[in-house]
Amino acid sequence: MHKHIKEPIITRYRDSFDLDVFLTTGLLISCLTQQPWSVESIPLKMENRSSKQISPLLYNHQYINILKNLVGDNSLMDEPNSTYFLFYPNHLPEHKIEREIEVRGSVGYQVFFLELLTILLSSQQDYSTINIRFSNNTETFVGINRFKYLSTIMFKKIGLEVAVDVHYSHDEITCRLDIEPSLVNVDSEGFLGNLTSSKLTIMHNEKNEKYARLIFSKIQKRLEIEGLNLRLDLIENDFNANNVFVNLSSEYEGGIGGFSFLCSKDLSHVDWYLNDFLKWLNSGSIFPNGYEWLNISPIILNRLSTRFNVGQVNNSLVTSSYIVKQFIPAYLTIIGKPGESGQVIIR
Repeated sequence: MHKHIKEPIITRYRDSFDLDVFLTTGLLISCLTQQPWSVESIPLKMENRSSKQISPLLYNHQYINILKNLVGDNSLMDEPNSTYFLFYPNHLPEHKIEREIEVRGSVGYQVFFLELLTILLSSQQDYSTINIRFSNNTETFVGINRFKYLSTIMFKKIGLEVAVDVHYSHDEITCRLDIEPSLVNVDSEGFLGNLTSSKLTIMHNEKNEKYARLIFSKIQKRLEIEGLNLRLDLIENDFNANNVFVNLSSEYEGGIGGFSFLCSKDLSHVDWYLNDFLKWLNSGSIFPNGYEWLNISPIILNRLSTRFNVGQVNNSLVTSSYIVKQFIPAYLTIIGKPGESGQVIIR
């Protein structure tokens, strides 16, 4: 008997979309619904987050091929410099997964890929262990540590368990994920509640510990006014030049807020992220700024009904919502003006 071949969902990429969010949402939903996805009109050149002109598929094709292999799609992208690609998941892994993965070159998308793997593999019936070796560069360093110190805590708040072990060398960063089978669970009213803990993690090298403590003092003084008492975790790491990595994770009864960034000698970065965090705090959102879009897919796939505030109605949120609706006929509404706080309703 021949297996029924599904017709792919066809999506035309728009210039207004956020490319990383577009790919992450579409690939995740395609995997979990086993619905093929055909993408058209991807530009041959566009500006990435580092303001470099790149081919979007060339930039991300290593990750797409890893996912293709994981879900039985053997049509690997040998010539990714294209405006089109087809993702055709044949099956989800049925047994315990143990994979060794290597990603080489100065490529972006690390944090999105790790988040995608966590949501995808937590939906399976058995434990998964993934070891990934990345080339060590600034973008990778920030992405992996943002995942370790912020994304994993957010996942735990919604019921997804992932343990992360990271090892650094001058040439590469090795990241091990141990992912438990688990189900998403969010409060139906998106209630943030009271603060339970607040931790500031700062990574620095031997030469800039004084500067790291200056950053801590600046953040501490500002947040003490808001009633946040910070626990400091100062980590010496000599594998990322002279920059200082900063991560804040503030846990509440029903959610989490925070930020991650790499700081040089310009303390204006600190002010920008602090202002953004305080804007988030006033919004009552249960997810950190920039993470709201990521939670739409697992909430809908687990058939949950909820409403939650968002710190900012942005392009990422609109992109994710649009892609989800291409696959699943869910009631999904975004209330609010672009650039302002708003609310997402899912039924």
